[in-house]
Amino acid sequence: MPRQDAGQTPGGAVPAPPCDWYLAGMWESDSGPVAPGEPATPVSPASLTFRQFGSYLVGTHADETITYYGRCTGDHVDLEVWNGWEFVGRQVGRIAPDGQSITLTWVEWGGTSREAPETFIGRARRLR
Repeated sequence: MPRQDAGQTPGGAVPAPPCDWYLAGMWESDSGPVAPGEPATPVSPASLTFRQFGSYLVGTHADETITYYGRCTGDHVDLEVWNGWEFVGRQVGRIAPDGQSITLTWVEWGGTSREAPETFIGRARRLR
């Protein structure tokens, strides 16, 4: 019988690298998406809820219009942002050492390179 590495399912893909945080729960976004070419401006905070499956994340705004799909690796977060079936953009960020915020940068907006900051305020629990 062939050797199976730890964490690898038989015949399956290698699992994502571990996340150092438990991020599931309520978060507040301090700013929202901005259109390309416009400066990032603060908007009313938006509530969102993250669910976590190992290293994988699914986040949903309270009004269920915006959904985040991605993963956490160590202290880093990489998210795709969707509005219904429409791809809105991609954000990458880092979890603060105290676990109370995730500082993100929009790196893509609707298929165009874009840099705009966004911060999620909440409470993560360190796992490692």
